[in-house]
Amino acid sequence: MDTSIDQHALTEEMKAVRRDFHANPEFGFEERRTSSIVAAKLCEFGFDDVAEGVGKTGVVGTLKRGTSNRAIALVALSYGVNIEVSYTREFVPVLNDEELTRELLTADGDALGSENAGQAKAPSTGTEDFARFLDYVPGSFAWIGNGERAPLHNPRYDFDHDGLLHGARVHASIVRRRLHV
Repeated sequence: MDTSIDQHALTEEMKAVRRDFHANPEFGFEERRTSSIVAAKLCEFGFDDVAEGVGKTGVVGTLKRGTSNRAIALVALSYGVNIEVSYTREFVPVLNDEELTRELLTADGDALGSENAGQAKAPSTGTEDFARFLDYVPGSFAWIGNGERAPLHNPRYDFDHDGLLHGARVHASIVRRRLHV
């Protein structure tokens, strides 16, 4: 099985998709175009099953390997989730799951080389919305590949598209490890 990927082409494709989504915004439960693009990509990538219309406009792709009951389900709900929003001014620390953080660091080293992977020397003193997700689902928050640019939410911030490939490599490494590929 040929697993080689033209990394430059993949980076350019991810940039184009991100730019396309931002140039063609769709709002709550109207993401039909976005959903069809996500579903087509999952089919193109060889997912075993792609279900559309989940939560109205969401997409779920399931990838299985062999006869194992282990499966990775990629959920692209395209904002098709009912939520309740409340605003508070508070500091919510991100508390990563220890086991998943070890798994992430291993995958990070496998994907990017151990010299390019590691844990921050000091904890971040900022807050992150992701902390709220970790109240419900174990996970691990990571900074991947934005380089020495202006911080997020800064008018000088410029998204580093090279980070897309870094993130894809790390996530692919996690999938390979979990599917024993």
